[in-house]
Amino acid sequence: TTDVIESQMPEDVIVENKMKMLLNDLDIYGTKREPLEKMPIASKWNFLVQQNQRDRTTLAPEALLDELHVKVTQATLDSINSCLEKFRLSWGIQFFRLEGHLILLNILSGLQGHLEGFMPMKPEENSILYATLQCIREICNTKSGFPKITKHKNSLRIIINSIDLDEPRTFEAIFDISMIFLFSNDKESKKTKTLTKMIQYFDDLRRKKVEKDQEIFLNGWESITSNLNNKPSHTFLGKLSGFLTGIIEVLKNPDNSMILLDFARKVEASGLMGALKNYVQQKPNIQLITDYFEDSIQFNND
Repeated sequence: TTDVIESQMPEDVIVENKMKMLLNDLDIYGTKREPLEKMPIASKWNFLVQQNQRDRTTLAPEALLDELHVKVTQATLDSINSCLEKFRLSWGIQFFRLEGHLILLNILSGLQGHLEGFMPMKPEENSILYATLQCIREICNTKSGFPKITKHKNSLRIIINSIDLDEPRTFEAIFDISMIFLFSNDKESKKTKTLTKMIQYFDDLRRKKVEKDQEIFLNGWESITSNLNNKPSHTFLGKLSGFLTGIIEVLKNPDNSMILLDFARKVEASGLMGALKNYVQQKPNIQLITDYFEDSIQFNND
């Protein structure tokens, strides 16, 4: 737990030092930091007092992870996500030291048998799945957290395998996380390697769906198509558009022409191309995406 800050404002130099340490721990730099550093000393002290009050209501990583060991609940995962959003370096260091990131990946792995249709998914498990993905997305958005996730060699596969047809928000989180993986390295060869794996993981995905009293199994691209055909949210369309635009950016590299053609054919064969065209008016960028894939196929046919 965090100690209560002293009630009386100490000397200016002490306040300045405390403020500097706090801003470092909050990972606040550059343009966000400048106005805080220019505040009057009394305002800085008030900032420190308010932060101390927030810290005293924030559970330590140990307590939250202990709760997960007893029972995985959406409430605990939401608390972890809230802490990760605020991201105190000291909180994050302790969370990673206790392997909180691996616990989150294990939660996803544990739910994948349910997602693949081997056993029914309980209603609360859909929420737990999405809450866990939110936590992982927050970790991936931090410089110190992302390498912890990528160190687990199967992390991207586990994340993509967490697509849930009954919880469309899982798609949105996975689109975001996939783009962080894809653009985490400036080297084109690394991007291509990551994209090749990503496409394979979407290919390998199997999701059971009952259609006209028949069980069918969808791969990742067909799962996206299924969601597009079921009145997707504006957010889903935006995230999907960003996801496909990111893939195209990597595929524009002339060295990736064969990967582009193969992927464009997957987009067409899965029904994704046709489904996307229904939303061109809502999202004009989608027209650019479908045109790009169609032009790639046409160019090869010519």
